[in-house]
Order: sequence, then structure tokens, then C-alpha cells
Amino acid sequence: MLAEKELEKEFSEEQAALREKLQVPNKTIGILASEKSELQAALAPTQQAARKKSGEAESFAARLCSSRERELELERTLASVSLQQKQAEKRNEELMKELEDPKQELYKHSKSSEEMKLQNSKLSRKFRCLVSQDSALQLYIKDWRKKLEMAERRIQQLSGSVFELQAERDQYAEKLKEVQRMWQQ
Repeated sequence: MLAEKELEKEFSEEQAALREKLQVPNKTIGILASEKSELQAALAPTQQAARKKSGEAESFAARLCSSRERELELERTLASVSLQQKQAEKRNEELMKELEDPKQELYKHSKSSEEMKLQNSKLSRKFRCLVSQDSALQLYIKDWRKKLEMAERRIQQLSGSVFELQAERDQYAEKLKEVQRMWQQ
């Protein structure tokens, strides 16, 4: 019995020792559980903030992707506009070169037009001079026509007299011939 009591006592001491050993982890588990609750309570807003940040990050990622697409589109547009600008500049240079010939022609025609205006002015002065001379000549001719008409009238008057004188001369010549015939007989 003694041995049994000693065994029980020993068993009971070991059990107490084990209980004491078990209480430390139980206290630790209690502390850890309490800390876990506190950490979970503290973690909830952080998780919520993380989810919010995650949503924002996804939104930023989508916006970034959209911005990159827009950037690529703008780069393509810029490249297209640059190409169009180069083509427009090249076409502009070609048109400027093509415009040079008409400019030269216009300059020549302008110079020729000025020369023609000068020549036209000289010819106009010459024409006015000729018209003036023509007017003087017309007056001169008119004057001579009057004189001619007067001379023709005078000739007509005189021609009547000439015919009379010729007829008279012819009569005298006949008489002279008769007289000569008579003298010759």
C-alpha cells in the first residue's frame, strides 16, 4: 500500500507538474488568441485598405494600359502627320519650282507689256501728229479744190472764148486761102 500511495503521490506530483507545464502553453495560447483577435481586428481595416488599393491599382493598371494604347495611337497619328507634313513640304517645294516658270513668264510678259505700252505711247503721239498733218493736208487740198473749181470755171469761160476765137481764126484762114487763091489766079 505504501508503494501504491507513493505511486499515487508521485503520479499526482507529475500530474501537477504536467498541469503547470500545460498552463504555460494554455496561457500562451490565450495570449496568442487574444493577440490574434487584436491582429485580426487591426488587419481588417488594412485588408480593406489593401483591397481598396488593389482596386485602385487595377484601375490604374487599366488606365495605364489605356494610356499606353492612346500613346501608341498618338505616336501612329504623329508619324502619319509627320509623313503628311513631309509630303506636303515636298509638294510645296515642287509647286514653288513649278511656280518659278510662270513667274518668269509673267515677268517677261510684264516687261514686254511695258515695252508695248511705251511703243503704243510713241505710236499714239505719231498718230496724233499724222492726224494733225492730215487735217492740215485736208485743208490744203480743200483750198486747192476751190482754186481748181475756180480755174475750171475760168477755163469753161475761156474755152467758150477759145472756141469763138478758133472759129474766127478758121474763118480768117478760109478767107486768107480764098484771097491767096484769088491772087494766084
